[in-house]
Amino acid sequence: MTKNILFLCTGNTCRSPMAEGFARARFEQLGMDYRAQSAGLQADGSPVNAKSVFAAKKLYDIDLSHHISRQVTPQMLGQADFIVTMTEDQAALLKMLFPQMSEKISPISSEGIRDPYGGTEDDYLACAKQIHNAIEARTEGGAWS
Repeated sequence: MTKNILFLCTGNTCRSPMAEGFARARFEQLGMDYRAQSAGLQADGSPVNAKSVFAAKKLYDIDLSHHISRQVTPQMLGQADFIVTMTEDQAALLKMLFPQMSEKISPISSEGIRDPYGGTEDDYLACAKQIHNAIEARTEGGAWS
């Protein structure tokens, strides 16, 4: 049975689209029956940030250019087997708002992923590497099983 992972960040234009793209590639590479999606806590239907597109393509040859941000809904949260936030604060907020889902909510890593919004291309490249490394660690460590 396919497992559903929902990646969340603030606007769904920088971090969570990268996480979704990287996870899809990783799941395919490992032959894992997982589905990755992303959404934002304050999304407004904007296109993905051009610097996120640049970083994902340059580092991992993943095309995010067609992504449009979307607002997370209770239905999305309910359908997810795992809800992965970019920061501990985001995870804590969701656990407070949806205590019945606490067990499936966690930050992507213990350090969290700083929002690169408004930063340089180098900031986005660093962010992409952090997200990619966190996804590799979680797939190797069996965190999504």
